Amino acid sequence: MNRWRTSLEEAIDLLDASEQPFVFFLDPQTGRGRVLYRRYEGHSGLLSQSESWGGPFEDPGTGAKMEGMPEVSEFTARREALARRHLRPEAERGASTARGVHHIALICSDPDRTIEFYQGLLGFPLVEMFENRDSPGSMHFFFDIGHDNLLAFFDFPNLDLDPAVEAIGSLQHLALSVTPEQLDAAKARLDHAGIEYLGPERGVHDSIYFRDHDGIQIELTSQPLRGMPN
Repeated sequence: MNRWRTSLEEAIDLLDASEQPFVFFLDPQTGRGRVLYRRYEGHSGLLSQSESWGGPFEDPGTGAKMEGMPEVSEFTARREALARRHLRPEAERGASTARGVHHIALICSDPDRTIEFYQGLLGFPLVEMFENRDSPGSMHFFFDIGHDNLLAFFDFPNLDLDPAVEAIGSLQHLALSVTPEQLDAAKARLDHAGIEYLGPERGVHDSIYFRDHDGIQIELTSQPLRGMPN
């Protein structure tokens, strides 16, 4: 569906008559494009101009060149719609029903290599090992990752499992907070081991990203717990 409308009134009519989360329209006061989005309570609202306008664009109805096609407008409108439906002000949020992460369980190909990597290279102490109760012969083992949290692994030696791929429902990366001193020490150990990492070359100085031997992506960040990237 064409989400472009040449007036605010037409944009409101389209939102009222469809399930579209947002519509582009021409602001007659500025001659620039803006975005009208559907608020969570069912009413319409306007994104701020700083979020909604960009460079010149072509009106699909007339072909005329105009200023202000919204940059990343689909993402902006989608993010705003989700935030207005679900993101509550901090003062209005209830306490979480969870006490924290007990453990995160991943699958590895080789327990020995995994222990060498996470304990020997990254410095996460191995604290427990036992047989997987759901799969005889499978190992279940745990690393201390601080703050009373555990990182766990299974191996399944009797199953012919394929390598992991990035897909819906999979782990994209695991982010762990360390001190700035520990981050620098981890970089040195990774350099010595010949393991490449990303971060500094992109202008990111408080995080590094790298993969273990099974392709699991790890982020080490010096941001504090609950700290968010700027």
